[in-house]
Amino acid sequence: MSWLTEQTENETQSSVDKFLKIPEPEAVNKSTEVTIRILESVPEDIWRHWLDNRMFNCRGIETCPVCKVRNELYKIDKEAAQKQFRTDHRFFFNVLHEGKVKIFGFGPGLAQQLKVLDVKYEERYGDLRNYDVTVIKQKTGSKVWNVDYKALPEVPPRELTDEEKVAAETRYDLSFVVTPASREDLLLVAQGTLPAAKERIRDSSEESPKAGNQKATIADVLMLKALVEAKGFELSHFGLVDGKEIDKPTIDKLIDELKNSK
Repeated sequence: MSWLTEQTENETQSSVDKFLKIPEPEAVNKSTEVTIRILESVPEDIWRHWLDNRMFNCRGIETCPVCKVRNELYKIDKEAAQKQFRTDHRFFFNVLHEGKVKIFGFGPGLAQQLKVLDVKYEERYGDLRNYDVTVIKQKTGSKVWNVDYKALPEVPPRELTDEEKVAAETRYDLSFVVTPASREDLLLVAQGTLPAAKERIRDSSEESPKAGNQKATIADVLMLKALVEAKGFELSHFGLVDGKEIDKPTIDKLIDELKNSK
């Protein structure tokens, strides 16, 4: 279960307004914060794949084409796999913020903190949803990812106002942020190609695609190398030279044959 917390080129302003974004701290060692009231006991969550700053929800490691290629690359080049197929895990809650319902998306670090707090408060003080929670975002370095989050419950517990109770009944259906991307789109992403309107890639069970994009991607080459090595061969066995460009139809054919060979 995951939510977008940043605007993409396809989002409208009304869509962006649904999400709660913690402001960026002004400088290193500075922090910003928001106070929220969590409205659900368990968050939605989902793994996401990224390509050129566009996000695609994963279909699950067993059926996701991107995961399949990424895992093959990971076996031979961990750094390349992580760089080319960036993934993240996001969690989402409906929350109240300044009297309005917002979708709050966050990563595993903050998710773990909230989970610990939830267990602790349920055992000692009651449901965490009875408390306002202040989330602090601190800049710890110059890089974009140099950020730490802390979650601090505000004590004592507080009853929602009548207005807040009414607002809380207008929670969003979070299914739209955790719905997996189509298999067609993920097949394209697995090849390093951004899906476009009405564009799709054929499944391997269909007839071969007609000539068009004949250039093999880095993922194609690494996948081929991984399969060649796993089968105990070398590229030279197939008349290929490492480092020399190979056309995509040749690579696709070899990958298919190697996958089906015993």
